[in-house]
Amino acid sequence: MRLQLVDVVRQHGSHVVLDAISLRISPDTRLGVVGPNGSGKSTILRILAGLEEPGDGIVVRDPPTLTVGYLPQEHGFPVGESARLALAAVLLSRFDVLLLDEPTNDLDSDGLERLERFVAMSGSALVVVAHDRAFLDETVRRIAEIEPGRGRVRECRRLERIRSRARRRA
Repeated sequence: MRLQLVDVVRQHGSHVVLDAISLRISPDTRLGVVGPNGSGKSTILRILAGLEEPGDGIVVRDPPTLTVGYLPQEHGFPVGESARLALAAVLLSRFDVLLLDEPTNDLDSDGLERLERFVAMSGSALVVVAHDRAFLDETVRRIAEIEPGRGRVRECRRLERIRSRARRRA
């Protein structure tokens, strides 16, 4: 199983959001996507989900029957309805790849704990966009960081990111 972006470019008007990015999602992937608001994180997930086409580059789905579950950040439920219903529906279905856009929004500590446990036990590949660094530290092995204003992605293992932060603090 493989889901891959190869030299993907995406523009909104004349503004380049993603500039020749490449990501490979394999069965054991646990990838966090981080960056400032408006940097293209959700766009990456929508392209991986097949909801948007790249302006340039290719999306590889192997096999073509690969199943992808996508939880958008904006769930569209009426005011007062719980953001957990959409999350539960995606998590309880069986997909080869789970794409979660800010899944910790609107979760209390109990919901967050349950989500962390489910993700840890899931056999699906995972790509998650989150500002919640503690959640990412518990659930992902790699981080893809979108460089602000450049649309480029720099990828590192979570351990490298932690060591880098420790060096900066010292």
